[in-house]
Amino acid sequence: PQLPTLLGTQLIKIILAIGKTAACRELLEAAAEEAGKRLSDFPAAQLLLLTQGLLPLGRSHASLAKIFDFWIEVCRERDRKDGFALSADQLAKLAQLLAPVVE
Repeated sequence: PQLPTLLGTQLIKIILAIGKTAACRELLEAAAEEAGKRLSDFPAAQLLLLTQGLLPLGRSHASLAKIFDFWIEVCRERDRKDGFALSADQLAKLAQLLAPVVE
């Protein structure tokens, strides 16, 4: 696929469109791997959508684990210099997304 040439927003749209389609699992995994290379490029709102789209991979999938690790890093850094910050609503949405997966 041409995944490396896509904009981040295009990659997220593909992930959201194919996430729950079993026949597209290979493409989803490839898109997840590509997105994992760009995590720091996504604003918080897009990273939430990306996380939501990749949840069908399951919590043990390496790409999803990488996103979880990135979220942990983001939440620990209170004074981020790059402008990446979560609003209270975004933090609540993240908790809502991850609660069923993390247990």
